[in-house]
Amino acid sequence: MARVAIGSKIDKLYKMIEEKRVLTKKVLTLEEKIKELEAEVKTVLKKDKLEGGSGDRAQSTIGFKHIPIIEDPKKFRSFVLRNKALSLYQSRLSVKAIEEMVEHRRRPIPGIGYLKVEKLYTTKRESSKKKAAKKNNK
Repeated sequence: MARVAIGSKIDKLYKMIEEKRVLTKKVLTLEEKIKELEAEVKTVLKKDKLEGGSGDRAQSTIGFKHIPIIEDPKKFRSFVLRNKALSLYQSRLSVKAIEEMVEHRRRPIPGIGYLKVEKLYTTKRESSKKKAAKKNNK
């Protein structure tokens, strides 16, 4: 098997990243349209006092999902500690909040460590014409 130059692999990677960006933009646009249409369907169903409706290929029903929220943090914390129910919490950190607190405190937060994760950053290369123009403008 012939060895492919690293440059062509990087160019192929960048092309795929760009394709993904374009597709992601299309998906986001489609998601917005879906939300708008869902809102319209809900409005019509509620207005006509219906629990659901159907077309030739699909049906929709209005249902409810119960999502727990903490209404009284003190009572909840007390319950968790009393019952040793730490599993009610998710073990995940807010990266942004930690970064902000460390910056504000100007020292590390006790008990927090950092996992070094390798990441490959791929960006579009400047054309040689743009580089020359930048040099001439300086």
